[in-house]
Formats: sequence, structure tokens, C-alpha cells
Amino acid sequence: MNVAILLDNPFNGDLRVHREVETLASLGHQITLYATKHEDLKEEEEVQGITVKRILTSDIFDIKKPFYLKSVAKKISTDLPKGKRWDVLHCHDQTMPQLGSLIKEAEENISLIYDSHEMFHGWPLNLSSYKSLS
Repeated sequence: MNVAILLDNPFNGDLRVHREVETLASLGHQITLYATKHEDLKEEEEVQGITVKRILTSDIFDIKKPFYLKSVAKKISTDLPKGKRWDVLHCHDQTMPQLGSLIKEAEENISLIYDSHEMFHGWPLNLSSYKSLS
């Protein structure tokens, strides 16, 4: 299975993503992680059996630059060798679903996963001390 992961940081200390990619790679999946550029890190490298491509710039955070997102989506959509396709696209964090949805427009059969955990930190349903409001 070919899995693309979108990440809005340079993948240099994000333990939740490290655990995810280790697990997926150990199961034999081909993983390519697209992350943000960082001056102290290689633009492309192999880490823990996955391909890391730091191709995203800070323009991913700028809602006034939709053409940037469209160009990156096209690049990621066509990044696999001819005849191959992405099976799964995993979007981490709140800035990646927009990019992921643009990729899904080009690759209709891709399964799109959005990891939205950061949106629910304060919700009482996620707290162990939650008590009924009645």
C-alpha cells in the first residue's frame, strides 16, 4: 500500500508521527511523508524506512495563496512512478486537510484520513474528570 502523509512541521521531533510511520513501515507499507522545509534538514531523506520530502513552505499557512496549495497538490498527486497511485493520504493537523482535499480531487480513489486530535483538547468528553452537566 502506498501511503502519503502530510505534515505541517519539518518532522524533526514529532513523536506521534514517528510512531505512526514506524508502525506503517513495519507492516510493509510504502510511506512518503511530505513536511515543511527546514534550513538545517535535508530536503529529501530516508528516515526509519520511509521517504521524507520537505517540500512545503510557510505558504501552506497563508489562505491568500490558494495557487501555492494547488501547485503542491499537483506535485504530490503525481509524485509516484507512472502506473502507481496513492492508496491512503493521511493529513496531520489543521492546516493539511485543505491540501489533502485538493489531492483527493485529482485522485478520487484515495482514502483520505484527517487526524483532528488537536481540535478537541478542551472538550469535556475527552477529559477523564468529565462529570455530567445535570
